[in-house]
Amino acid sequence: DPKVFTRANRAFDAAAVRLAALLQTGLADGPQELTLARDAKRERRFRTALARYRAILAWTAGAHPNDLRNPDESARWRMELLGEAASAATRVDGALARTYFARHFLLRGLMGLREDDAVRAIADLQRALEHAADDAAVHFALARAHTRQGDFGLGAKALLRAIDLDARFAQSAQVEPDVAPLLSRDDVRDALR
Repeated sequence: DPKVFTRANRAFDAAAVRLAALLQTGLADGPQELTLARDAKRERRFRTALARYRAILAWTAGAHPNDLRNPDESARWRMELLGEAASAATRVDGALARTYFARHFLLRGLMGLREDDAVRAIADLQRALEHAADDAAVHFALARAHTRQGDFGLGAKALLRAIDLDARFAQSAQVEPDVAPLLSRDDVRDALR
């Protein structure tokens, strides 16, 4: 009965919000909640696991990498957490699973760029697009990776798609060194006007 699942989904949504608030105020322990999420996932209690993962992801979303002592480790941890959450979500919420997988592979792609491995970055970013074909941030990162590889045609195509999906990426393109070689192309110059 779909109505039963609707009520259950609302209850788990509310539980995730409450737990995120408890984590934010320090009344719940993040590492302990992560252990409980992993236990629930292993025990195939996917809705419970997903509610905990959602709370932990919401709790950690506000941390800016520049505020952390080791931004690379933080990004790696968040990437792994998104992958775990996506895996749990596949059993109960396909749309949320796709969102989490897209974010997971976007972070992997950005890590590839940070580690100067454009080939790996492109592979991960293409996987992100499998889950979120209209994600402007993924297209922009793909433009960076293709341009680093010297493939200016694919770089421009990805950049134009990012700008088409979100006009704010026109401003990002003006200051991102990776896409600087594309700025002299007529098609890109027209999009930036």
